[in-house]
Amino acid sequence: MGKIKIQGKEYNYKPHVDEISMERLKQRLLSHRSFANIFRKNLTDGFIKSMKEIVNPNIRHEENTIWNVMGLSGSGKSLCVISLAKLLTPNIFSHKNVVFYDQQIIERVKNVPRDSFLIRDETIASFGMGSQRIIADLTAISETARKYGVNLAFLSPSEKEISVAKWNLHTVDIDYENRITRLGLQDPFTKKFLGAVYVRVLPEEDEDWKMYNIAKDNFIQSIRDGKIGAKEDYREIAKDIVKKIDLEIFTKKKERVAFIRTQLPNITNAEIDVVATFVEILIKHGSSALENGEEKEIQSTE
Repeated sequence: MGKIKIQGKEYNYKPHVDEISMERLKQRLLSHRSFANIFRKNLTDGFIKSMKEIVNPNIRHEENTIWNVMGLSGSGKSLCVISLAKLLTPNIFSHKNVVFYDQQIIERVKNVPRDSFLIRDETIASFGMGSQRIIADLTAISETARKYGVNLAFLSPSEKEISVAKWNLHTVDIDYENRITRLGLQDPFTKKFLGAVYVRVLPEEDEDWKMYNIAKDNFIQSIRDGKIGAKEDYREIAKDIVKKIDLEIFTKKKERVAFIRTQLPNITNAEIDVVATFVEILIKHGSSALENGEEKEIQSTE
């Protein structure tokens, strides 16, 4: 569609376009008159400069940013946002900063370095103990993140309102040859599109991108296997853990909890506690202890 510049380098931007995607663009133009600004204004350098100031402790130390990133599944949101996060915070970003549901934000926000990015992936809807409370209290999440100087990005496959977002970013199209994704930058308050942000995404061999995909695949497989997300499955998870754990090595409860965390890295602390309790029941009372829906209380064995 023409020449664009990204941080001083010029590219001939040629997005993939087919009949259906062109029709979708037309409908978006009809729905949002300001959507045309995406094709008129390249705000990439200004956006990156502003975000770099926010993550620079010497400039806007008390400020953080929250992005609401929207686009169809497969439109490149995850790669795009991970690429931006690594560009803005190259020395502190890790694939471990990508979480799969809201509870993990609360658990990790206090432990990641200041000015980091935490990315909430679109993989599944929020679930788990306390998830409804967390969804209803995005303001608390944003205030916690601001207190600790952590930036947030929420990814969604549909246009979803995030009340605490400071910027909305919509995937528009992709130039596969140059590995550039065009995002529409929208003010979440006025709903006006201001222009485009072009992101040169990471190569496929980038280590964080590869590790993120492994974590995502493992997480999705866990969902399919029924190992995460349903309260009635915790017993089965515990039974599986007991088969794997070596009780001659993991002799104390806190050691067994640590083992469980390594086996189930993508569930919440509250869910870890439930699984750990069921594991202790099985160790103390045998494999039949959790049959027929019985839940038994035990004292700490530490």
